[in-house]
Amino acid sequence: MNKIDKKDGILKDTLILGLAFFATMFGAGNLIFPLGLGHASGAEWTTAALGYLTSDVGLTILGVMAIFKAAGSSTTLGQKVHPKFGLIIEGIIIICLGPLIAIPRNGALTYELVFQGLIPGLTPLIFAAIYFSITLFFVIRPTGIMDKIGKYLAPTLIILVAFIIFKGVLFPVNDVASAHIDGGIFKRGFLEGYQTMDALGTVFMGVVLIAALREKGYKDQKTIIKMGTNAGLIAGGLLGFVYGGILFLASNMSGQMPAEATRPDLLANLIIQILGTHGKFIMDIVIALACLSTSIALTAITGNFFQKHTKGKLPYKPVVIATVIISIVLTSIGLDKIIAFAGPLLSILYPVTITLIILYLLEKFIIFNWIFPTAILVVFIYSLFDTLTGMGLLAPAYIGIPSWVFLSMILLVALLPNRSFRNAFKQ
Repeated sequence: MNKIDKKDGILKDTLILGLAFFATMFGAGNLIFPLGLGHASGAEWTTAALGYLTSDVGLTILGVMAIFKAAGSSTTLGQKVHPKFGLIIEGIIIICLGPLIAIPRNGALTYELVFQGLIPGLTPLIFAAIYFSITLFFVIRPTGIMDKIGKYLAPTLIILVAFIIFKGVLFPVNDVASAHIDGGIFKRGFLEGYQTMDALGTVFMGVVLIAALREKGYKDQKTIIKMGTNAGLIAGGLLGFVYGGILFLASNMSGQMPAEATRPDLLANLIIQILGTHGKFIMDIVIALACLSTSIALTAITGNFFQKHTKGKLPYKPVVIATVIISIVLTSIGLDKIIAFAGPLLSILYPVTITLIILYLLEKFIIFNWIFPTAILVVFIYSLFDTLTGMGLLAPAYIGIPSWVFLSMILLVALLPNRSFRNAFKQ
């Protein structure tokens, strides 16, 4: 293969990798967050979008860069904090992406968007039991059917969402309400970006995509890192387009729905406005199947993770059964309560994960290894206090600055005694 052909091959594979990252990160369940934020921010949607895209898209790109630099190893990512820290963080992320948040959220969205009120007597608990029985069937006895359906669902969903955005932008409704957000709009957008968990997903999805590159014959680590970085930029750009577009459309229609409207109601209103009643029927089917295929994949990932890292002490089948049971219980409490429950958890987990990612990316500038565990510990403690204060469980008696500002201060202190600083003292 000559240099031109090789370069073309790298460009093509990078583009495919970026699209694969985007398709993996962008789930049907994530549509509701920019919708709710756009509706709440109304005329001030651009400020909300800046916060949202910073925490979601920006951190996703950094996460992709970090996991590719670490060759797909969470252990390598957290090595300088503690030999097992990366694995612990990955386990916590898997639990959040699995039974605690993402899986029941998919089930609850499917019920509230598609089935609620459609079938008499179908309560959230009964629906959840049916929905996750189907999930368990495909997870314990994989047939490949959902994988095949998923290959067509992802591009179909993306095409429909792109059509909704383009039509909504070209033919705007222009019924914009004033913002009804308590506190800073940027901060609300930044924290809302945590809910998608896109940045957290890069930690384990990077492993899959790095393996795919190696199967294609890429061995040079520098080439893999460069391809991963560029793929992250492609995925981030596409996520930014989708989330930014949905935010704009939601703000543009914010005057049509009351402030207390639920996220599924906002989504249903948006779809009907753009696609009509028949279009909503098609979109509902696509979203329901997409949520189901995501639930199946995440349940299987949870089972595989614990079987692998406990060396069989937590076997696959008991783990997936436990995952399904927990998901049934949480799905039955409703989408809004799941999101409210997830907020505090993610407000603690995200700053710690962000710190780990950025410290790893900048490790060559940090000369003292003790900075790594110290920074993680301080950010964790501060985020914990910040979250508990935000929940009203603690009085705001400490320095009243957001945890993400505090995180920036910690990183600045960590980088002050860098290698250039040390070399200056050697001279």
